[in-house]
Amino acid sequence: MSLNVNGQQFINNLVILSEKGKQFTLYVNDEKINPIPEAIVKAFNLGKGWQKIKIEFGEGKDSSLKDSVCIKAFEKNVNKELTYKIVEELTNNKLKYKLVFVSESDFSGPKSPNVPDAPVEKVMVVDNNLYGNLYQAKDNKPIFFKNYNEETKQCEVKLTDDEIQFAINLFNKTTDMADKFMNVDISIERNCYSTEQLIKLLNLYEIEMEKLKMARKAYWHLTDRNNAANLSKSFKFDAIKSQYQVFLKDVANESKQINLKCITPTAEKEFDLIFSNLNKIRDDYEKIKVAKKYVIENCFNTIQIAKIMDLFSHDREKMEFAYAAQEVVTDKENLAKLAEAIQFGENKKEFLKIISK
Repeated sequence: MSLNVNGQQFINNLVILSEKGKQFTLYVNDEKINPIPEAIVKAFNLGKGWQKIKIEFGEGKDSSLKDSVCIKAFEKNVNKELTYKIVEELTNNKLKYKLVFVSESDFSGPKSPNVPDAPVEKVMVVDNNLYGNLYQAKDNKPIFFKNYNEETKQCEVKLTDDEIQFAINLFNKTTDMADKFMNVDISIERNCYSTEQLIKLLNLYEIEMEKLKMARKAYWHLTDRNNAANLSKSFKFDAIKSQYQVFLKDVANESKQINLKCITPTAEKEFDLIFSNLNKIRDDYEKIKVAKKYVIENCFNTIQIAKIMDLFSHDREKMEFAYAAQEVVTDKENLAKLAEAIQFGENKKEFLKIISK
């Protein structure tokens, strides 16, 4: 049933997508939405209040997800499309699923779009040609070349504007939604390109958080990293632009840390002054900001890092500071000992897992 908010009809769409491209069947309030399993499913004309969600993956009785989504009757929610993604988590060697909110936007399309009368065959490419240094079509599927070296962070070849257009053409001719975005992901992950070329690929993404994720991953693939700030032009929302700017700042800070070539830790007298300054700050939010500034321009040993970690009340800030300080630790062989400053066992395991990489 549609409702009115200040005279406006209150209807919403709900989009559910699989982060891994896994196909599923969606039920909303016990109504089956898609007759055939798909990786992206949209439910139309939802009213306010709690919407009961059930997702089945067809992999046995345990491969399902049950959750609820609340659509609040605010004016800003009138005629909006809410997007959630399905995230996979491995807990006690058992695969679990959960829904994570992605974005709220205007409607992206009608319930019944114009489609040809005849069914469209789901093929990705229609020839067996070579498309520059990007991919070769074999048996109606693209076989992508890998030009990016993870270790050196360089490419033997760089994509030309023509090859970027090949990627866009492949996106446009691919009819399966999961394959569309998988092809863009692979094109970005396996190649090098300029900032302006990357913007063309990022603009193919429909979800801003996915676009941000790929922009971060693509930073090291850029042939003109000095222009990386220009990627902000591809983002629609100020909040996403702000997150990308934070990422660029973190990259710049890490570069400064590496250039310090830390061998000798800060002298005890200087460290005592830093410790005293941080200890005077009562708010953990402000304290972590100041502490992270210190590790941009100073070297520390793990004993000093552990002392600063003890100044924070929660594991969240303790771990955030330890991660930020990794590059300036003079005795990296002792990094695992920092886990002793973390309170909860699960957090200790997560910390040790991350630093081991």
